[in-house]
This record gives sequence, C-alpha cells and structure tokens, in this order.
Amino acid sequence: MAEERVVVGRIVRAHGVRGDLLVAPTGDDPDRFARGQKLYLGLYEPDSLTVRQRYDAQGFYRIHFEEVPDRNEAEELVGRTLYQDPSALPELPAGAFYHFQLVGLAVKRADGRTLGTLTQVHEAPASDLYEVRAPEGDREWMIPARREFVEAIDLEKGEVRLAECDDLLEAVENKRSQERPTRPRPHGFHRRRKAR
Repeated sequence: MAEERVVVGRIVRAHGVRGDLLVAPTGDDPDRFARGQKLYLGLYEPDSLTVRQRYDAQGFYRIHFEEVPDRNEAEELVGRTLYQDPSALPELPAGAFYHFQLVGLAVKRADGRTLGTLTQVHEAPASDLYEVRAPEGDREWMIPARREFVEAIDLEKGEVRLAECDDLLEAVENKRSQERPTRPRPHGFHRRRKAR
C-alpha cells in the first residue's frame, strides 16, 4: 500500500498579477519547494502542481506553479493545503526524523511501561514538543524532544523510549478535562532537530 501524502504547506494568498502564491510552509526544508517539485492539493487528488520558481518571503515562500498562469487562477487556490509524496522527500541524516514518521509511535517510560501514543509534534523555539496521549485518553503530556528526556526513537519497533523523567512527566501532565494550551502551528511534514 502506498504511503499517505504528507502536508508541506498552506496557500495563504495570491501575490501579484502573474499567478504567484504565498505559501506558509510546515517546516524549514526549502527543498520541498525546489524547481520541478510536484505538490498536490489533496491526499488522493491525481493532479499535481509543479514548482517553476520559489522566492523566500520572510518566513513564507512565494511560489509560481506552472499550472497557475494568472491571479484569477491563483485566487481559486487560496486556503488550500499542499501535500507531497513521501518518496519525494530528501533523506535525513541518522538521528533526524520527519514529524509524520513520529506520529502514532508508542511512547514508553524508562522502565518499559507504555505512557501513551505520540499524537502530534509541535514546533517550539528551544526544541520540538511531543504531544503524548494516555491509552485511556484522559491524560496527555507535552514532552520536550531533548536528549535528557528522550533516550531513543526506534521506527522499526514503532516506539519512543524516554529517559528517567518522572518529575518532568508530573510537571507537564495535562488532564483532558482541563483547558488545553494554545497549540503552535499544526504538524505536518517537517524536518525535526536531533534530540539533544
């Protein structure tokens, strides 16, 4: 079965008269928007958009797609999400992972007991944060993706192994009945920093 496409950005607005689009990327890897890259407007849509030109624009990318000839066509795409096939993603160095690879992994304590499931990865200035939800769904934790808290990530076993960090887990535990914190932008497809 083919791997599901991953989110790489969202179209924010049209720019200029020749069909350029301002795109908010979900990560910091510009190669996803390199000339010739094919992006999709849905998980299963067969038609693709081909990047002709890309310009940096203060945290965004201004992109001209071959299939979008003018502003009228561009306006029709505002608000849409852009996807990419996983097979087109650049290979990462050892110890680095794309966020979509981490979502769904079992998270285990240092003693081997299962804490929960990694449900989302949030970007934060100091390090990424792993949102982990208990099997019962009544508790969750936001765990920093740092070496002192995360001992190992094993994609073959499908698990994240935590270091001994019971004090941290108690401090960051959030009961589902409480108001949840404001989330950073949603995960999608990002290059993640190595756990430190």
